[in-house]
Amino acid sequence: MKKIAPIRPLTTIFSYIFVGVVALLVLFPALLLLAILPEKQRRSSTIIFWSLDLFYRSVIFSLRTPILYEKNGAGNGGNGGNGGPVIWIANHQSSIDIPLLGALVKGRPHIWYALAYYARKPILGFFIKRIGFALDRDSVSGSAHGLLRGLRALSKKPCDVMIFPEGARFNDGEVHEFLHGFVVIARKTKLPVVPVYMPFNGRVYPPEAFWLRRYHLAVFVGPAFELLPEETDEAFVTRVRGWFLEKQALINA
Repeated sequence: MKKIAPIRPLTTIFSYIFVGVVALLVLFPALLLLAILPEKQRRSSTIIFWSLDLFYRSVIFSLRTPILYEKNGAGNGGNGGNGGPVIWIANHQSSIDIPLLGALVKGRPHIWYALAYYARKPILGFFIKRIGFALDRDSVSGSAHGLLRGLRALSKKPCDVMIFPEGARFNDGEVHEFLHGFVVIARKTKLPVVPVYMPFNGRVYPPEAFWLRRYHLAVFVGPAFELLPEETDEAFVTRVRGWFLEKQALINA
């Protein structure tokens, strides 16, 4: 990133306090339900996903930053055109990508695919293990195991899928190469893929940062991409990533 935005100390303090209070009031009951409910019930629990949606929106509110949302042919509320589950994929610059992407499902049941590194974190790891699946990008067998576990869950109860196909956070303003996990999911589940491009999140809250910074945000939701029967994985990745590159070029123009 060439431009460094100024820090916002008061907003940062408010954000941490506000999100902490909401986490205690909202996420604690969700943690209890995740701990006691069997897998089938917790993956469809209205209370759990309502709590997560409230938490996502609380984090977004706490940023106190104007956000431009642009939806381009993504259907009913950015929901794939038919109101059913979709695979949401987004570029990854910052931890605020998670609530901004999560809020798009509007409280519907969903699963996250996350790196095994985050699954080892105390609280975050608990959520990932209960409503998501860990992928170890340093281990082919570890990634395959996590991917297959998620596919088994989706075969029993289809729902929205959230994944960052770059496989890491990149704060250089570029869209990096995509891993092919989302294509495998699309091929096995027949779910459409909806791309979400967020170009400025790394300016507001860079990786490993403590202070929030002053910069407007933008969330571009693309059209639903259907994997064609004869289309190769490489061709589909190129087609979907091409949408991101087009948006990136417009932003940088």
